[in-house]
Amino acid sequence: MNASRDTFSQIMLRSTDLDFPDDLPTGYGKYSEFEPIARGAKAELRSCWDPVMGRRIAIKTLRAECARDTTERRRFLREARITAQLQHPNTVPVYEIGRYDGDCLYFTMKCIAGEDLFKVLQRLSWKDRVTEESFPRERLVEVVIQACQACAYAHVHGVVHRDLKPENIWVGEFGEVKVLDWGVTKVTRHTT
Repeated sequence: MNASRDTFSQIMLRSTDLDFPDDLPTGYGKYSEFEPIARGAKAELRSCWDPVMGRRIAIKTLRAECARDTTERRRFLREARITAQLQHPNTVPVYEIGRYDGDCLYFTMKCIAGEDLFKVLQRLSWKDRVTEESFPRERLVEVVIQACQACAYAHVHGVVHRDLKPENIWVGEFGEVKVLDWGVTKVTRHTT
């Protein structure tokens, strides 16, 4: 859910004062201006424009080679639904789950700016002066505490992340911290 700083430069008045469209686009078809963010072995993450809300969002799609694999589809939907249910300040809000091109899956979520904690730690190991000034020990401890709060919230709701690592902890440009990638979570208890 990362995007460049340019994406967040200002609120676009042109997109806030538009009348509600008569022919309201729905689903995947309403999104445009796709920009790549990341590509994994099983899914792709891109930013795109939502003309109805007038904002950039992130969209995650299951890659074509995994689209028909029942196990991958189940994991993908589980990630989207668990992330959507974990409504905590340190998780990313999910907006929509849907299909496109017949049976391909996607979900949309908040597009966030910043970088993963691994990159921060890597620059610190190189003794990068700017990073050392931006991330003193106290700030790093606060990042870890916020990530732990997201995991504690998930645990109370019967969810274990199972892949918590610096690459899955996002540090935003305004001090926000998000735990990402709930794709291999384990639900330890459930209710019917």
